[in-house]
Parts: sequence; structure tokens; C-alpha cells
Amino acid sequence: MSGPNAPLETALVWFGWRVRTYEIKGTHFNEPADLLDPDVQAEAEADSEAADFLEVAMDCSTFSRIREIPRPGITKARPLRDAEHPRGLPRLHEKGAERELHKVTQHNKLLDWSTDQLRAHHRRKGGWLSENPENSLYWIQQAVHELSESEDVVSYRYSACAHGAARAKKQRIDSNIPGIASQRARCHSTCTTSTSGSRFADRMAPCGSWHMTRASSLRAWCSI
Repeated sequence: MSGPNAPLETALVWFGWRVRTYEIKGTHFNEPADLLDPDVQAEAEADSEAADFLEVAMDCSTFSRIREIPRPGITKARPLRDAEHPRGLPRLHEKGAERELHKVTQHNKLLDWSTDQLRAHHRRKGGWLSENPENSLYWIQQAVHELSESEDVVSYRYSACAHGAARAKKQRIDSNIPGIASQRARCHSTCTTSTSGSRFADRMAPCGSWHMTRASSLRAWCSI
């Protein structure tokens, strides 16, 4: 679960790793794959057991707190969850909210399954990483929170380059690889859209150099 651009996976390939991505939209490595399909899940579980490293970067659309911010002219992006109802707001069971309920239910199933895979990989002493926006309601889901509290798990916050350096997007990574916490996001203006003029340039992670640094750390720690 890497997102369609698979930036970290691309960096790992540059270091000589073999990767397998499972992404609903597909990546330049693999065709689209629906992880809610039992057959695809079975294939992914088999791959996970043989893998040195596992990444889960889940779609944050139903977990995002930005839905709580009223925006003129936007009526469809209503809140789907809150801190008191992390699995979905009661209104999702009302008439007219069927599509929203379906999406939240699908995301809940995917979250539960993917967290099970991370937990199993943690027990196998394999390296893993999960990522979502820092304020995402993903992090207060019970299964995710319990994994975050596990022994040897570290949390790391950084700011990613967003919207062509128009703003810094606050991200959070949880991992059982100590080297992750030692990395610091610094913009080196290496991406095609220069961030040198942004007021966030000193604490943003550009597309290329940050993922290469992270991949280098993962390669070192997973090789020990």
C-alpha cells in the first residue's frame, strides 16, 4: 500500500531491492490490486511473510480532519468520523448517506487487515512503516494505536512538500526501524518545482532526496 506514485519503493529499487506494490490505482511496478479481494489479500500475505520490509500508506480521505473545516461552495466533503466516533459518524446510517457509509466501511476493513499485517510482521521481527497525515483520525483507530504503543515502535513527524511548495503537509510515520527517527526532512530544491522561495523550505521533504535518504536508512537497518 504505497500510493500510485510509490516514491519510497522507487528509491528502494534504485538501491537494488525487489518490491511488490498493492495499490488500487496501480503503480509503475504493478497492475491495480484491490486489497479487499480475498484472493489479493492471500497473495499479499504470502508476499509479506517473505519480505524484509512492509509499508502501509493508507488512503487518508475518510480519516482526514480537513473535512471538519467549512469551505464555501463545498458541500460533499462532510466529516465522516470524529474523535468520539473514529469508525464512522452515526449519521452515516441515515437515508442518503449510503455511499459515504460504504466508503467508510471499506476503509475500516482495509485498516483492520493492513494493521494485522503490520502486527504480524512486527512479531516476525521484520521491518515495517506506516504513514498518514499527522492529524489524521487514522492514528486514533484502536488497532493502529495499540500497534503504535508496541515495544520498539517509534513515531516521527515531518513536513512534506504539498501543492508545489505552497504549504507544508504535516505527516507522521510509525516504524520499528530506529533509523527512521534519525532522519530529518530538509528541502534541497532538487524537485522539478523549486521550493527555494517557499516559507516552508527549511522543513519540507522534496520528492526525490527525502525518499532516497529514507530508503538508504531502511536498507541499512533491514540488512543488519
